[in-house]
Amino acid sequence: MDPVPEFKFAFADFAPVVHIAHRIADPKGLSIDPRVIADFELVYIASGEGRYRILDAEVRYKQGSLIVTPPHVRHSYRTLGTPVEHYALHFDVSEGFSDRYRDLRRYSGPASAISLIYDDSARIPLHIPDFDPRCVERFEALSTLHREVSLRAYASAPLMMASAFFDLFALVVARSTGESRYRSRKFAKSAAWLDEHFVQPVSMPELAAIEGYSPNYYAAEFARNYGVSPVDYLHAKRIGLARELLRTTDDSIGRIAARCGYEDPYYFSKVFKKLTRLSPRAYRELSTPREG
Repeated sequence: MDPVPEFKFAFADFAPVVHIAHRIADPKGLSIDPRVIADFELVYIASGEGRYRILDAEVRYKQGSLIVTPPHVRHSYRTLGTPVEHYALHFDVSEGFSDRYRDLRRYSGPASAISLIYDDSARIPLHIPDFDPRCVERFEALSTLHREVSLRAYASAPLMMASAFFDLFALVVARSTGESRYRSRKFAKSAAWLDEHFVQPVSMPELAAIEGYSPNYYAAEFARNYGVSPVDYLHAKRIGLARELLRTTDDSIGRIAARCGYEDPYYFSKVFKKLTRLSPRAYRELSTPREG
């Protein structure tokens, strides 16, 4: 008889172990042949679209989709021919937790039989469309911290990575249980504008005008609904781009600041260090593969 693919975990047992945390831009699309991995995987689609298959079920993912894959279960990704940018996080709930489910490698039943249950109250779906955009900040933080842990750059990095993981997983649980404070998208139009035009100059009155509210009311309500101020939301998007440019280009710090929407490179460096705890130059040095 096939084992029952039920993954049950509780907060009291949580001691997350992050194995992989990175951001990938796939110019030819996200395409992975059928595989089985030994840990949990969270994939957030920042842009693009394609198809995800787990056992007998297939869904079409798009920008904003979060895909949750449990360990030892066969799955694959298929491109639709368009570029895909995504974040991937591989983790175990605690050391050795996923090993309990090795028998699932032989499981051939329906995907609908899979259950991910947190604290007996949250049933986490395998595909969550239109997931909370605040997860981008969490994924970015985890990517940076994972690198710091790998390089043993800071003694505090493992603790901070665990904290960032809990912040991200709280969004997953909240969405799964329908908690109202995470459901509201009162300012979806202005948030979408920031997502697409974050390198352009913008003022609080201009953002408020998109939603038809006064600047003071808009700023307060945006923070209440999204957990961050509009300004911090904007900075997070810009610094996310800056990280990518620091990793993948030889542009000067000043040039990168300008490409990310900052006229003053000194102010850019101040914001970058506030969000990443590293200067842009130090981040580039840590992110650049060493030869030899």
